[in-house]
Amino acid sequence: DKEKEPLSYLLGCFTWSATIGLIIAFIINSQAFRIFGDGFSALITAPLIEELVKAAPILFVALMFTKEYNNLTDTIVYAVSSALGFAMMENILYYVQYDLSFSLFLSRGVSTSYAHPLFTIMSAYGIFLYVKKNKIFFLFMGYLLAVLLHFVWNASSSMGVAYFQLVYLLVYVPLIFGVRHVLKKNL
Repeated sequence: DKEKEPLSYLLGCFTWSATIGLIIAFIINSQAFRIFGDGFSALITAPLIEELVKAAPILFVALMFTKEYNNLTDTIVYAVSSALGFAMMENILYYVQYDLSFSLFLSRGVSTSYAHPLFTIMSAYGIFLYVKKNKIFFLFMGYLLAVLLHFVWNASSSMGVAYFQLVYLLVYVPLIFGVRHVLKKNL
């Protein structure tokens, strides 16, 4: 993809997710935590809400600025922009809440820097197919795949290091290489 995406659209996706999207997710996740506990919040509410707020600005760009949203590479670029905005601010909240330590930095700062984009790319791919084929089915499938990957990430990270590493190697490494392959093929 030789064209550059407008910086204002990329910053819009990043800023929405880092501010309004994060605030929405924080309020809903906090209420779910208060009512149902940490497990429900981490496994159910967080994936459902966080993937929705990260997908919202991508869907907005796709529907309002269709000329700029014209190929799969655009989709991935907007997804990563949105997801990194959310992940950055979510990590800052974790650092403030739990005091920054090396292990927290590794688990949040390093791992979620690609985890959130990977999940959001699934939603964005559904948005891309929805825009191109005009079938709402793809919109929901992309979102549900993002939610499922987020759920598996949260579930595996709560079950211990060995389980997380196994899931990471069997699920996330192949997905990362798959996305990389798609990018190389489309560039």
